[in-house]
Amino acid sequence: MTAAPRVAIVHLGRRGALGAVRRLTTMRDLFAAAGATTHEVALTSECRLHPRDVMRPGLVDALRGDIPLEALSWSTTSAVERLHGIDPDVILCSTLRAFSPAFASLGRPVVLDYVDQLSDSYRDRATAHRPGPTRLALRGLGRAMARVERRARGSALPTVAAGWSDAGALHATWVPNTATVVPRQPGASFDLGFVGSLSYPPNVEAVRRLARLWPGLQARRPGTTLLIAGARPSDAVRALALQHGWTLRADFDELGSVLSSMRVSVVPLTHASGIQCKVLDAAAHGVPQVVDAVALLGFAPGFPARVASDDTALVDACLELLDDPAVAASLGASGQAHVAAHYSVERWLPWAVGTLDATGR
Repeated sequence: MTAAPRVAIVHLGRRGALGAVRRLTTMRDLFAAAGATTHEVALTSECRLHPRDVMRPGLVDALRGDIPLEALSWSTTSAVERLHGIDPDVILCSTLRAFSPAFASLGRPVVLDYVDQLSDSYRDRATAHRPGPTRLALRGLGRAMARVERRARGSALPTVAAGWSDAGALHATWVPNTATVVPRQPGASFDLGFVGSLSYPPNVEAVRRLARLWPGLQARRPGTTLLIAGARPSDAVRALALQHGWTLRADFDELGSVLSSMRVSVVPLTHASGIQCKVLDAAAHGVPQVVDAVALLGFAPGFPARVASDDTALVDACLELLDDPAVAASLGASGQAHVAAHYSVERWLPWAVGTLDATGR
């Protein structure tokens, strides 16, 4: 009996990074469907930094621009030893921060999953941050990461990315996050809803944008309700929810109940990178959406949502969907059909099968 192929997924292992967790789930699901077993290497917890890794080869690789500075936070030697023990058929590195050229020494195919364009992500976070040392540090990281990304584009490594526009910019194969369609539940208790990590600066900025638009929306449709839901809400988000009478649901356990409680999902992001899981999940649950155009950069053209080009258009679109349930239901159903056709495990299974077949083992 032939043993199942083994895939080692190397990642930073940060528990609070919800986007990273979602990406890992997608890759586990794809390779499991392809008949492989997956083995994770959580770098920050399993591969503690050793002084020898800072001096060589890690520091040299970072100075050359082959790896980002963040990759110096874990032990290359320990990671190689851990991978040697797994003896994988494929090594998948989840982001450049979890990649080392030393992995090639194992003689196994290495796939680099950028996930998204980290240089853009750093710049977006810097722009959304208040002026100060943190903003300057994020800008510096963005410039350094852009250099590493440019060098990676010239390598022979097979690369993938979760975001549509990111894949194009990075010359990578587009492999988006996947989702499973869930029947739409009746009885939504909130008119509008926004979901996201509520300490992440671009999401906090989106909440501030909602606050600016709220008086005008209330003037046109008095009594409209809003649910803000997500992990670790910042003090600013808590204050805005209290000020405007919004319901804040922090650190919820089950996403489905949150999405089923909103009639329309509103995504007023002004800065976004990668594929927005909040948009993908709302569509999978049949929730009609109003989004800023930047929230769709991670999706292939044709994703069903009302796109708002400015503040006025965003308010107009929200009110239209709230006042016309038939149009809203049709948009929600279109979203579910689109997810089933383009963002399911079955749709992207051929990529996983092809990746395993390319090993020749």
